[in-house]
Amino acid sequence: MALVDNMQSEVLAGYGRDAEGLIDRFEALDPVQVFAPVLDFLPVETCRVLDVGAGTGRDAAWLARAGHVVTAVEPVAAFRSAGQSLHSGLDLTWSADHLPDLTELRQAGALYDLLILNGVWHHLRLPERESALHALRCLAAPAARLVISVRNGPAPAGRPSYGGEAGRLLGQARDIGLSVRCHKKEASIQPQNIAAGVTWDWLVLEVSGAEEGKGQLGN
Repeated sequence: MALVDNMQSEVLAGYGRDAEGLIDRFEALDPVQVFAPVLDFLPVETCRVLDVGAGTGRDAAWLARAGHVVTAVEPVAAFRSAGQSLHSGLDLTWSADHLPDLTELRQAGALYDLLILNGVWHHLRLPERESALHALRCLAAPAARLVISVRNGPAPAGRPSYGGEAGRLLGQARDIGLSVRCHKKEASIQPQNIAAGVTWDWLVLEVSGAEEGKGQLGN
């Protein structure tokens, strides 16, 4: 799932090279299983969703089928094309915008109630993470939630990882007015990642002052 700008070009190029083999692998995962650690924090009521680094749109399509209005952000053209084909007919808008600044989306002025980054954060170098979090905060509506999965462990060659640093992310989130609703450490669900020793931190952040009681999305 992907990004751009100088240091991001290597990540994008790696995903572009590997896209053909990754499309089926991405689509084979069940979003309910993927998001199991944070299902209780996903909204039932129809809301505006931003999925950053959406890949083939697997998760975005799942949320759209649940009735949400979803924007899928994916700068890798091969993933975006596959997603548009695989998930046509849904209330799903595609964007080629990219982290860390999400400039096009911010200029458009839209706000979102749920912002998701699944398998993306580790591809940002440390100096870019503050900018990325600020961009997401700017796109967050009042009472919005951010769901971020942070990868710990090695990444495939050609798709660089700059480490998880979930603790640093939590500190930065609090500094810009986001409260921490959930922090769970979980094993990977993919055999390749399990064999490599990959684990995940799942974070749910919320714009401070948000109302309680947003329920489970379910399946």
